Amino acid sequence: MLTDPTFMLSMTQNYNHYHIALYVFLAIGILITLGAFFGCCGVCRESQCLLVSVSEKCSKVLS
Repeated sequence: MLTDPTFMLSMTQNYNHYHIALYVFLAIGILITLGAFFGCCGVCRESQCLLVSVSEKCSKVLS
């Protein structure tokens, strides 16, 4: 297998890609945390409206 020893060096010189990926993963994590929080609140309060809203949002995201 041939390897390019300068590949990792060229990838690490552009930090802009790391910052973009950091913000994307941070946003995804915040959205997942908020969805889980509202789902737990809906279960604890036994709120049918909140549970339906959370389940609809989850089904839209997964499809």
